[in-house]
Amino acid sequence: MKGVGNANAGSRYPYIRALARKKYLLSDKPKHCIICGYDKHFDVAHVKAVNSFSLDATISEINDLSNLVALCKNHHWELDHGYLKL
Repeated sequence: MKGVGNANAGSRYPYIRALARKKYLLSDKPKHCIICGYDKHFDVAHVKAVNSFSLDATISEINDLSNLVALCKNHHWELDHGYLKL
């Protein structure tokens, strides 16, 4: 994350995730879980985990729309724990 500090620094995760959600909401991507269709609430999930990017990755790389998907809480948990592959 050039110019703002290390993209993998733990204190930066909330900032990166907040920017991801904002970018996703402004996009034309689906506003419901892409797996089950739940639309009351959705998380914006990173397909490639934030902590798997190199230390010099930019926020734009991490939060590229191709790396963001809408998932319900359950499917987000499954993705994060390796039970769901996208």
